[in-house]
Parts: sequence; structure tokens; C-alpha cells
Amino acid sequence: MKFFLRRQLAVVLLFAFLLVTYHLLQEWLPWDTGGKPGTCRPTPTFIQVGGHVRNPGIFSFPEPVSIQRAIKRAGGLDSGGEIQDLWSCRKLKNGDWLRVSLNRNGQPRLRVERMMVGFLLALGSKVDVNRLSKAELARLPGISRPVAERIVKERQRCGGYRHLEELLKVKGVGPKTLKKVRPHLTVGSVGYGNH
Repeated sequence: MKFFLRRQLAVVLLFAFLLVTYHLLQEWLPWDTGGKPGTCRPTPTFIQVGGHVRNPGIFSFPEPVSIQRAIKRAGGLDSGGEIQDLWSCRKLKNGDWLRVSLNRNGQPRLRVERMMVGFLLALGSKVDVNRLSKAELARLPGISRPVAERIVKERQRCGGYRHLEELLKVKGVGPKTLKKVRPHLTVGSVGYGNH
């Protein structure tokens, strides 16, 4: 029986060390671990910035972001105006669309709307069931227009969903449908967007 050469042994030990380190990092760091219980998955915050900015577009951030930071990421104001400090206080949520316009004096005005749900779904981002309209809900797999209407009616009646499982109370949403929509939905903003 042959023994390993020192170089071979060093390579094997290095490979074993890297493999053990990789598995430990999978458990300790908040990366996507395939849905294992007890692990968390950071979800990116997608913000669309448009209007009078140098580089309009959709940007990904690792956490909720301030208006100031979103405008900086879009290259700043194209008018050469200054980004105001008070914009650092307001946080944008996933799916917000920040529109920058100019008033008559050339001063920037901001308006925050919602991105189109199709963009968010295409980006692989979850959307808030409490912020979706009937038409947006009907774009989800397994949700028809009548079911979307019932989801909105139930949301209005109960003041917003607190858990995705509450969708099972809606006629037409069973365990199979919930399983289809779960990868696309999240719950938040209770009482928001009841239209």
C-alpha cells in the first residue's frame, strides 16, 4: 500500500479544509440555503429610479434604502441639483418606483409609486400580497381574475393579510394554489393598497 506524498497530502488536507469551511459558512451566514429550516435568506430590495437622474433604471440593494442613496446609485440628479439631506430619512421599500421631476424653479420633486408587478416577478423578487391590485394578483400562477377579486375583498374585510396561510380562507385558493404562489408572495404593509 502506497502512502501519500507530502504534496498530495497537503492538497487533500487543503481540499478537506475548504469543504468543511464551505459547509460551516452555509450554516452561519445568511445566504440562500435551499429553504432549510432555521436559515435566513436575504432578499434584495429592487428600486426603480426614473425621471431627471443621470442613469435611470432598476437597481438592487441588500436592504431597504434611502431616497438619497437610490438617487446616488442612479448617477445623481441630471439637473446638477443637490441631493437633499432630508432624503436620507425616508426609506424605500422593495418594488418602489422613485420618479424625479423638476418644478418651475428647477428644483427636484419626488414621487414614489409602485413598480409594475411584472418587473418584480421577472427579477425573481417577492411581492407584497397587501400591495397588489386585482389585476396584479391575476398575473400570479394559479390565480384567476375571480379569485383575485375574492382575495382583495377578503383583504379589505380583514384589514390586510398577516400570514400567507390566510389566503386559504379565500374560495378558490387551496393548498396547491398556495404552494404555487408562495415563491412569489410575501406579507407586509398591513392595511396598505386595498384596491
